[in-house]
Amino acid sequence: MEHRPFALDVRLKSPLIAQPFYPTLDALLSWVVWMQTGDIGRIRDLPLDCTDGVFHGSLPVVHRPPVFFEVGVSKHLSKRDLDEPGIKWKDEKLNFSNSSTGTLAMVDNRSAFCVLNAEGLYEQTRLTYFGSGDAEHCEHLMQLIPGIGKRRHIGTGEIADVSMSLIDEDRSLVDVHKRPMRPIPLEIWHALGGSDAVRHNTDTQSWQPSYKHSPKTLCAVPDVPKTHVLILKEDVHVD
Repeated sequence: MEHRPFALDVRLKSPLIAQPFYPTLDALLSWVVWMQTGDIGRIRDLPLDCTDGVFHGSLPVVHRPPVFFEVGVSKHLSKRDLDEPGIKWKDEKLNFSNSSTGTLAMVDNRSAFCVLNAEGLYEQTRLTYFGSGDAEHCEHLMQLIPGIGKRRHIGTGEIADVSMSLIDEDRSLVDVHKRPMRPIPLEIWHALGGSDAVRHNTDTQSWQPSYKHSPKTLCAVPDVPKTHVLILKEDVHVD
């Protein structure tokens, strides 16, 4: 299949949990590959172009400023949260958590007590990811993802529909204003001719793809301190 620049238009059924950054396109697709194969080595075969180890997959952008609000989410307290004598614990349960670094077995003792956490939500019905690669294959993998962001198991960030459009220029790494569309290691950023007016994250915030066994790298990152999302301001037709 010919590799082409494309945009993936993602329609959401439910609000997103507010986060500093949402997953890049390659991070989402790597999760699908990992769940399908259980083989970390297969992730390097993602149907995306790759430049010096950086996949051509952007962070999501939105088409209008999001509406922010908070909701309460009930969570059972576990023995890790509440270690008090005299508490009668519920049945012991063994949980298995799959990640790109392997399977983690964890014993969980739940109590009858709950805590109410406040979660910030963004009311947003449409996201767009930019990429370059096998567009149809990327669209198929994206359609296998149930939701985006935290607490997907309770229905936040649920995906309703995914559609793909081919575009003329690759917007997955750098936008028309020479600003980053995803975290990009500084040496690659300068090689791409990116703008100097960009936020550099600190050592404690440096970025590392979850599918790579390598030290964290200082990157140029999108400067989105207020809304925590990128807003699409260029004329790219994805309808």
